[in-house]
Amino acid sequence: MADSILLQLLHRARLELNTDRPPDIPIATLRRYLPGDKLTGKRLSLFLGDERVEPAIQRPRRDPLRRAFAQIAVQCAAAADDLETIDAEPDAMIQYVTPKLGLSTLAGLVHYLRETGTARRVYEGDLNIIVCTILFEASFQTRRDDLTERI
Repeated sequence: MADSILLQLLHRARLELNTDRPPDIPIATLRRYLPGDKLTGKRLSLFLGDERVEPAIQRPRRDPLRRAFAQIAVQCAAAADDLETIDAEPDAMIQYVTPKLGLSTLAGLVHYLRETGTARRVYEGDLNIIVCTILFEASFQTRRDDLTERI
């Protein structure tokens, strides 16, 4: 069985982030950081966010195509000893991810990827952890009767 369009988007984004990756950027995985996880060093991960579908512009029964939008979240997590310098820890990952995905069409799977925001959270403990999540909106076209397959 073929992967749904959403899984194809996620795996293609991961492949693009891992292609020609600088040595100071960790390998992108699908294993995101959750509070309470042990983390040493840095982690780059991807996961899916919300999806929405536009209604048909004209005559819904005759228009088999829909434009769909899905969020792809890229999480940059880093551990640091010092709270005063923790904000700088994920900067290299953010500077790598933002243009790499922002200029991509994921090998033609999407019309565009657009950055829609970044959230930063700091978790204090024995080792302080900062998690920056960058949200991208992917625009693609799909059939009205099957919102999981790309046409």
